[in-house]
Amino acid sequence: MSVLGPQFQTLYRGLTVTPDQVDLSRLGTHWTTDRSVAEDFATFDQDGNAGPGTVITAAVHRRHFTDWRSSKDAFNPAIHREREVPLRPGAIVHLRSVERLDDDEVTPAPVSTRRGTARA
Repeated sequence: MSVLGPQFQTLYRGLTVTPDQVDLSRLGTHWTTDRSVAEDFATFDQDGNAGPGTVITAAVHRRHFTDWRSSKDAFNPAIHREREVPLRPGAIVHLRSVERLDDDEVTPAPVSTRRGTARA
């Protein structure tokens, strides 16, 4: 549960860019409930190369979740392994932190100045 109430879930998103390269107007729709999964996505690119990345922590209202259980993704084992929570495009996410990951070190970065919200 999030500090915003029981209808909100804390989610994480890992990106293979540094915090200054993050576009808060479109963070993407693939989020996870497992921070370590987000860290893996942040620090390893599609080719398996390690590098700096960003982990975003946000609280998201459950109405922004998609119902993937009724789609072909319900049978995708990656969704279950990654503890994925797909969001609707343009969903509002309430930012909690934007952190840079470098060589197993976490460095907090400034959170959005737009009242702490961004878009999926």
